[in-house]
Amino acid sequence: MLKEKALFWAQVTRAADLAVVTLTFYIAYQWRYSLGIEYLLNLHYIWIIPFFWLLWGSLLQAFGMYESMRLKKSVKLFGSFARPGSLVF
Repeated sequence: MLKEKALFWAQVTRAADLAVVTLTFYIAYQWRYSLGIEYLLNLHYIWIIPFFWLLWGSLLQAFGMYESMRLKKSVKLFGSFARPGSLVF
């Protein structure tokens, strides 16, 4: 039962991470449009979102973001999030 809950929350966390990537992509396009740059979200740029999903999820997994965080110090937690963020974005 405990492992099932852990698996469920791991999947929820990963889905939330991908939702954040999608939301930031959309916000960036809205922000560019509000600055007067006339780029509308069209099909030419939609392929970027799955690329960032794959890259972001893989780097978070590689840097240990989805491992147990119970015994990690806050500096190490920040590092496991900041390193993939600096590589992707």
